[in-house]
Amino acid sequence: MKIAKTLIVAILAGFTAVTGSANELKVSELSKGAKLTTVKEGIMRSAPYKLAKFPDFMKELPCVIIPRGKGNVPGAAFSFTIDQPATIYLLVHVRGKFAPEGWEKTEYKAVWLVNNSPYKDEIFKKDFPAGKVEIPEHAGKAGTVFGVGNMAVIQVK
Repeated sequence: MKIAKTLIVAILAGFTAVTGSANELKVSELSKGAKLTTVKEGIMRSAPYKLAKFPDFMKELPCVIIPRGKGNVPGAAFSFTIDQPATIYLLVHVRGKFAPEGWEKTEYKAVWLVNNSPYKDEIFKKDFPAGKVEIPEHAGKAGTVFGVGNMAVIQVK
């Protein structure tokens, strides 16, 4: 089941909700630093980097992002809670041949920009029941620089 394209993101009394006319998804208990937003061109992929290209079906879906952090440590792990079963699409920076354990690689790709230079993401997916969603750290690296934190796109089943 798809969430309506007109999503409203609200922060209410300690929980974050994403709502749409056809369905309602509540996302709560985000890890410190994680942010809920919707997928669209120009959003922060992993602050301060901007998302440039992504699969069409992801447009306007809710997503959770995490700031870049220091490049000499793995991209941060994070978690959040969903109130409905969903497929989580994980955008993973192509760096250091990193593949998250237990996630299925898809044919989809995404691109984000650093000072107008493109960087690529491979996209993995995993189904989750309602409850806590754990997003792994990005431990892949090239030289001494690790990949940016993963981005989680939520598609309600």
